[in-house]
Amino acid sequence: MDRARDVLVVGGGLLSAGTVERQVAEGLPAAAVAGYLAQPSIPDTIASCRLESLLHASGTTDLPLVRGPVGTATGRAYWAAAEATGTRAAPLHLLTRTIDGDMARQVPSRLVLPNPVALPDRQEHLDRSGLPDLRERRFGSET
Repeated sequence: MDRARDVLVVGGGLLSAGTVERQVAEGLPAAAVAGYLAQPSIPDTIASCRLESLLHASGTTDLPLVRGPVGTATGRAYWAAAEATGTRAAPLHLLTRTIDGDMARQVPSRLVLPNPVALPDRQEHLDRSGLPDLRERRFGSET
């Protein structure tokens, strides 16, 4: 990735919501606390799986609870709530290494998709109106 600049491997699922303070629940065994705090992380990011519970815990939203697949309306409601709180996508990253825009731009722009596989109950058309065009090449703080 660094030497040949022919492939870029990144992770997803982190959000940036401003300053983040890591806290550990009381009453945990010392080994569990030490293990958690020793885990490397990207500063001021949170796992996106925590967004729903944090929005509900803040008491500032009347978002529906999510059970099962998320429909377009629910997804857009959560998107709007996240944006209203200043929550944004965290920088592209691979584990704890952030990938800046310069590095990402050095990788040739190619998109290779496997042959489509027919899946039962697969939606052939997804409504993407109103969603951002993810083909725009903006990275990290450029968004």
